[in-house]
Amino acid sequence: MACWSGLSKPESGQGTEHRALSSAFTPQVLTPPGEAPLALRFFVTPVKTDSQGQIRTGGSADPVAKLVGAEPAGERGGLERFTRITFGNDYMTGKPDPGSRVDPNNPILSKGNQFWPFRPQPFRSWPTSLAITPGGDKVYVALPGREGYPDWRVAVVDTASKTVRKWVDLRPGGQGLGTRPTGVEVSPVNTAIYPHAYAVVLNQYANFASVIDTVTDSVIGDFQTGFYGEDLAFNASGTRLYVTDRFKDEIRAFRIDPGPAFTQIAEIPTGANDLDRANPRDLALSADGKTLYVANTLGHTLAVINVENDANTLVRNMVVGGLATDVKIAGRWGIVAGHATNNALNGPEGAHGVAARDASGTFRRNNGTPLGYTPVMADATKATTFDDLGSELNVFDTTNNSFIYRYVDAGRDQSMMAVPGQLVDLGDFAASQKIIQGSGPEQIFVKGDLLFAAMMHSDKVEVFRINQNPADPSGILTELGIQFTGGITPQGLAVSPDGHTLYVANMNTEDISFLTVNPNGTLTRGGYVTVGVTDKTPDPTTGGNGSHLFATDEETGLRWLFSSAYSDDGQKSCGFCHWQSRSDGSQWNVGANALGGVKNCPQNKDVSDNWPEWYEGLNNDMMAYASACTGELTIAERKTTLFPQDNELDRYQARDQYVLRKTAENSAAIGRPELNGKAYQANYNDISYLEILWTQNETRRMPNPLTQFPASDEAAKIARGKWLFTTKVADGGSGCADCHHNGNKITNGVVDNTFQDFNIHEPGVISETTIDGNGPFLRLKNDYVFTPNGAPQDEGSRQNISARNTKHLRSFWDSTPRWLHHGDAHSVREILLTPDSPLLRPGERGFNFRTVRTDHQRAVDDDYLGASPVVLPTEVPITFADSSGALAGDGKGPLYVSLDSPFVTQPDGSLQIDRLGSSNMAPLIVTVNGQRQINPELAANHIQVIKDTHGKTSQLSESDIDALTLYLLSLE
Repeated sequence: MACWSGLSKPESGQGTEHRALSSAFTPQVLTPPGEAPLALRFFVTPVKTDSQGQIRTGGSADPVAKLVGAEPAGERGGLERFTRITFGNDYMTGKPDPGSRVDPNNPILSKGNQFWPFRPQPFRSWPTSLAITPGGDKVYVALPGREGYPDWRVAVVDTASKTVRKWVDLRPGGQGLGTRPTGVEVSPVNTAIYPHAYAVVLNQYANFASVIDTVTDSVIGDFQTGFYGEDLAFNASGTRLYVTDRFKDEIRAFRIDPGPAFTQIAEIPTGANDLDRANPRDLALSADGKTLYVANTLGHTLAVINVENDANTLVRNMVVGGLATDVKIAGRWGIVAGHATNNALNGPEGAHGVAARDASGTFRRNNGTPLGYTPVMADATKATTFDDLGSELNVFDTTNNSFIYRYVDAGRDQSMMAVPGQLVDLGDFAASQKIIQGSGPEQIFVKGDLLFAAMMHSDKVEVFRINQNPADPSGILTELGIQFTGGITPQGLAVSPDGHTLYVANMNTEDISFLTVNPNGTLTRGGYVTVGVTDKTPDPTTGGNGSHLFATDEETGLRWLFSSAYSDDGQKSCGFCHWQSRSDGSQWNVGANALGGVKNCPQNKDVSDNWPEWYEGLNNDMMAYASACTGELTIAERKTTLFPQDNELDRYQARDQYVLRKTAENSAAIGRPELNGKAYQANYNDISYLEILWTQNETRRMPNPLTQFPASDEAAKIARGKWLFTTKVADGGSGCADCHHNGNKITNGVVDNTFQDFNIHEPGVISETTIDGNGPFLRLKNDYVFTPNGAPQDEGSRQNISARNTKHLRSFWDSTPRWLHHGDAHSVREILLTPDSPLLRPGERGFNFRTVRTDHQRAVDDDYLGASPVVLPTEVPITFADSSGALAGDGKGPLYVSLDSPFVTQPDGSLQIDRLGSSNMAPLIVTVNGQRQINPELAANHIQVIKDTHGKTSQLSESDIDALTLYLLSLE
């Protein structure tokens, strides 16, 4: 590959010659990872047996449903392991095949209904961001395409004719790979640098940005940025450029000299730790240009960076408390858009959807009654589980960098979950706060005294008036109106220089909308122009036009994935937890846990390469979400004001009709001719299937620069880390690949590099928390089988009896630093190190352990299919203290271990050790003479701390831990 210095000679290929606008560098473009082979896309399931000992396959009238337990799986990672007995199952229903028992160490399946094939999809462009020229005559639209099939173009839209003037190819000569354009910004006019404005486009999959002349609409050159540039901002004079870097979680600052020529002058971390700085994207300069604010989307913080006189230093992180999708400055005020927060303004972040303390310090349920036990973490609102989904605009004062007011969605306090059959006002927010009408604020734009917010889940844009001098903070924003864009899944937006026209990029309909901004701030729809790939526009991969919108079931699933149209409150959407088909970076109290427990929110964009046993390994079919999260968006399993029928099956029928009506109403309001069939109207089960079909079909994993273009020193360290990861414990390694297969074995006839093992480990490899099961998805009398409009399938876990699927580690680098099933490991080191490791740094906790009783053991299942029961030491749950040391707060403090007895039986017949939310705890670690030690009080209470339970690392040096860490971060 040529090194760019000056004008490069084009080689054969699709791109054109570009000149370097920075110092010489080697251009690099990432290759998207491929799809998983069909042989590894198979479905297996745990099973239950009936009163005759026969495997239940669904639809049985036999009331007996016995849990089938574990079997030995041999030594893995230096310890003897056990996994649930599993069978091949039908991918659609979860129905097990009793003749397809799976060997935990050599899974082989062959029946067609046990495999889900990859189905090719039309090429799409997914327009997400746009920028307008100073004269307002053109809009530049970045076209990233899908993760696995990236685009490489920018559409240039003529605003007068509402047509595409040109699609600009950003690839350099000889380059055929898609560069995945993401952020785009038009420079201020500074004739000392360039005769007129130019556009800078960030290429997520390339190590350079492209510069487009806004007169000729041609690429004038590129400059080196590193991979995964996300968004960018110029200073007012156009002499500085700031770029967010998603791969390194930092800001890159550039000086711009005449040419234009770009010189990187600083790399600035956007947080002091991995979690706080996770995934910076949008950014904005203060009105005086001295401070740069960066929204760390998945870190849930706002980075405050001093850029005055090129200081380029992180001052602090302001805690947002929830997903931060954008930040803009309006005079004195800064405004952060995002999803529901779980903290008091400027307070620490806790968990989402768990219990809140009242004024007396008592934890209470959302119906006001005492919780009765100590939750793992706390929330600042009474809303629990999916009631806590919502939309927010948080306002901060740039003069002191503190948040001063929080606006939430209008229905935020209304709960159908608190009291069955009633609509309860939780009373968390004042009326002046509840002004947001839309759902899912994704991008915001400030023009004069107006704030425009793209409401991604509502397919609308909402407008607010900004008051710089209100009588009190509640008057900073006034809601003016909301309007459909005319497209689906709105993202980036911009306003014309005269303030009369709003432009919005609609990802799912491949277009940008034009809306007239009326004098009173309301909006009038003015049509749209297609900028991406449809049957009316070119497909750059074929030379002809593309496919019509919603051409496949998968694309229809995406149409509904981000929509709140069919939810029972008009606000909830899959897109809250699985933001951008990813994760919202939160620890949620979801249905698998009783109230007060937390789970990390998994990446939803790479599940096609993960066997489908999500959660505790029980989400085992393509319809499983109908019994899980989709059912929490439109609740009918429990009586509500919307579905008050006494009979459960009647409620499901009513829900089906409700979803049909709401989806049709949404489509009619959008008014697109392309909406037909199930893209126009779908029932509840259709929605559940289509959405998981979209999620399951494609990998959408992000290519990894550490895999494809490591520096020589990085490559050597990665190689050492891979050796440690792969090598058996007996041979000096950590044995990680015993479960997270990295090409070290053959599965089902093909090389297995899935980084998981198709097993449900029982027990799991880490300690359960004091609230880790007994949630509403636990339905012990039901089968692991989907029945249309019937009783939901069992998908929950029992408290303190762990069964965990093996987490696949592909694209681990792009996951949120809330790791392990509970989400409380915030660095790779915390995953790898034992709790008493001398390598732990201040504030770190080591999670490489399990806790069990030495004086008590038990079999935890009912049937072992003729084999001897697996009897193991009783598990002991743990919890995480608050950073202040108290229990049930932000989860960032020391680890504690339950001292509850396995010999005391509670009134409900369960063991005391299995109770929810114990406060009878002892610290896991004590410090003696400056050294961490396992607390001797645990042994005195018959508790053993088993170390190195998910890979042996206690023998490793600091440099080996660093190597193993880098290898994990290099996985693709």
